[in-house]
Parts: sequence; C-alpha cells; structure tokens
Amino acid sequence: GELFADLARQYSAHPSAVNGGDLGYLHQDMLEGDAQKAVDQLKVNEVTPPVRVLEGYTVFRLNGLREAKLNSFDAVKDRAQGLLYRELQEKTWNEYLSRLTSAADIFINEKLYTSADED
Repeated sequence: GELFADLARQYSAHPSAVNGGDLGYLHQDMLEGDAQKAVDQLKVNEVTPPVRVLEGYTVFRLNGLREAKLNSFDAVKDRAQGLLYRELQEKTWNEYLSRLTSAADIFINEKLYTSADED
C-alpha cells in the first residue's frame, strides 16, 4: 500500500533513490540477466519480486513504455565511438594475453605442493 517512490527514497542505497528510484527510460537489454528477465515480464505499474543483482537485491517497477525509435547518427555518434573503442580495447587485451600465454614456458613444480611428511 506504500508508494514505490517513498519506499525507494527511504530504503534504497542506489543513486536513483533521491528521485524515488526512477531510472528513467531504459532501452531493451540495458539491464543484466535476471534483472532484465524480471522487467520484461512486467506490465505497466507492476512491481517485480526482489531480484538478485551484483550489489545485492533490487525491486523494479515499470512506470511506462515508449515506442522504440531510431536516433540520428549525430545523437549517438559519441556513445557508439566509446562502445567501439571499449570493445576493441578488450579484444586487443585478450589477444595479447593469449599470445603471452601461448609463448610462455609454463611448468608446475610439484615439490612445492607436497607436504613435508610425504617425502
């Protein structure tokens, strides 16, 4: 019977608490795993049961839906560039680690892992 916004202000540790828990409009698949699945099942004005997230537990309320729209390139250019840069950094780093691993001579000195009473 309580207002969602009042409860969010009182109990939430998320930065959105000052806005009554309002995250604004989120695009599809912006949330991770179980959180997205829970939100996908909601109808407007419904609330999810507690959902386990990295930071603990959270509850979502769907306030409304907007029709999907395609933004202009100018509107998304900087974000797209940042996402591409991050993706290329991660790919390059993983390739570098793979090359290092394959070029390294790795051996395990099993003597370090046996107890003194086994000798």
